[in-house]
Amino acid sequence: MTARMSGWLIAVASLFGAISALVIIGWRPEVTEARYSYPFGPTSFVVAQLLFAARDAVVLVGLIGLTLALWPQARRTTRIGLLVADAGMLLFALAELFALTARSAATISTEADAANAFYGAPMTVHGIGLLIAGVGLARSRQLPGALGRWIVLAAGVYVFFPVFPAVFAPMVWGRLAIGSWLVLCAGIGVALVRWAARNESPSAAVRAAECSAIR
Repeated sequence: MTARMSGWLIAVASLFGAISALVIIGWRPEVTEARYSYPFGPTSFVVAQLLFAARDAVVLVGLIGLTLALWPQARRTTRIGLLVADAGMLLFALAELFALTARSAATISTEADAANAFYGAPMTVHGIGLLIAGVGLARSRQLPGALGRWIVLAAGVYVFFPVFPAVFAPMVWGRLAIGSWLVLCAGIGVALVRWAARNESPSAAVRAAECSAIR
């Protein structure tokens, strides 16, 4: 898979997630707020969670493509951060699936507590990974332009504020925070597409060949 395709996967899947956040806010409640699946009923909740897990899996594939694309020239800290971010996204997909165990549970219940606790690990791991990689990319300027330099770091900071506090707030605020964070994540995909346009173009390949010949 090319870096360009990986960038598009991240961008499109992240925007899908952002739109999903708005859909959830506007969804006509099928159950009361006393149910963990709110505003969905059990069946709708299952469908939504499977879609979210699929979205996370697509983003993970894109992030792996980002990691592979930047790896050869990346600093050690950037590499570590990218790997940690990848691991966090994998945990996100698993958390979406684990939440299915609480599809018929009350908001205050053992099942709901377990599902909520599971989400804490992906947020922490993925956020830390983005922060570490973001600092490295800001220093190296590996991704082109101001967007490429700062977008990964911005997404990492956003995980811890405001997303982390917002998930404990009323549902609307939590979804707005997550949705806006996913727009930032889409920016990571756009930055990778721009990187690919610069590094995978025929002219770039010719320049690389010329440099190899000179050496």
